[in-house]
Amino acid sequence: AISARLRMADKAIADRARILTGDIIQMPLADNSFDLIYSASVFEHVSDLPAALLEMARVLKPGGIMHHNVYPFFCSPGGHALCTLDFPWGHARLSPAEFHRYANQFRPFEATYATDFFQNGFNQPRISFHAIEQAIGAAGFSLLAWKEHWRFDHLPSGAMWQEISRIHPSIGLRDLAVDGLNMVL
Repeated sequence: AISARLRMADKAIADRARILTGDIIQMPLADNSFDLIYSASVFEHVSDLPAALLEMARVLKPGGIMHHNVYPFFCSPGGHALCTLDFPWGHARLSPAEFHRYANQFRPFEATYATDFFQNGFNQPRISFHAIEQAIGAAGFSLLAWKEHWRFDHLPSGAMWQEISRIHPSIGLRDLAVDGLNMVL
């Protein structure tokens, strides 16, 4: 049954896999449980990323590896479907109250879901690359690889930057220009 859910060709490997659900900040696992932790498009959705990194450090074996692909909140399409608006960096240019008004006015059929996702589906507070780097260091990880995917052809105008800075004063141009991050720790 697990092999069908995991869609793995090697049934022997799939049948040894366990699927657990839980809170990434309080995993129901023993210390030093894993050789590898992998995630894709998760970091930007963890409410308390520093706490999650500390928990990942706890369950990762000494010498273990973490590989994370991040689709940053602040990049132009970083609103992830429900919170990607019809104007550039809309998800970063609006406060929660402004987003709620926008969703009610222009997307009334999904306003409730979009507003909930905007308020609860991303880091709280929204986290910059600098804050990610600090949290990685505080959790005791060593950086093995860090690859940012920059988009120089699509950067915010000065007026957009001012609107974004009003809501998120701690972010920089890098947070807006990088639309993907791969890291190995």
